[in-house]
Amino acid sequence: MAHLLRIDASIRAQGSFSRSVADTFQIAWQDAHPTGTVSVRDLGRDPLPYITEVDHLARMVPEDERTPEQQESVARATALVDELIAADAILLGVPLYNWGTPASVKTWIDYLFLDARTRDPEGLLRGRTAVIVNAHGGSYKPGTPRDGWDHAEPYLRRILGDVLGLDLHVITPELTLAEVNPALAEFIEHHKVSLSEAHDDAQTKGRELARQLAAA
Repeated sequence: MAHLLRIDASIRAQGSFSRSVADTFQIAWQDAHPTGTVSVRDLGRDPLPYITEVDHLARMVPEDERTPEQQESVARATALVDELIAADAILLGVPLYNWGTPASVKTWIDYLFLDARTRDPEGLLRGRTAVIVNAHGGSYKPGTPRDGWDHAEPYLRRILGDVLGLDLHVITPELTLAEVNPALAEFIEHHKVSLSEAHDDAQTKGRELARQLAAA
């Protein structure tokens, strides 16, 4: 029975494109593998506390000498890494905020690296698939005025792919602000096509990955 870990980072409860496309993936996953399990961590609605000196020093203190705050910090980092290890596949809904990842995602990653197991990640997660829905309000493709301004996808590829060894598949609905920002109004049709393609990609990938893992 395959296990999907879904992580959402949008601060929007309604109207979130990263959540919507992630929903499509999850529905396709569950349709293809109804006996599979899905667990959800919602960083957008329930963010982790920012890393402080307490968190930084906690892992360096012998277990029996830790303060309650240090014990809580170590337990939090351990639980987050346990979640990843328990998952056969990972789905991340990560909107682009001010040309980077939401602060909640950076904090989540910071906690992962407080756990000793991620210092040598070879074999920990290598080969497992992570699907990232990286929704863009504008367009950052080569040739556009803001080509290179997307600092989220390169960062996530470096950390999740190169460091943690996950096999990444990125889905990018773009120009999501076209219908509400007059400056982007001429790109409304482009946005609609991009969003439709993103949902199609999410549905296909969700179905294929669920069947692949169910048969393993």
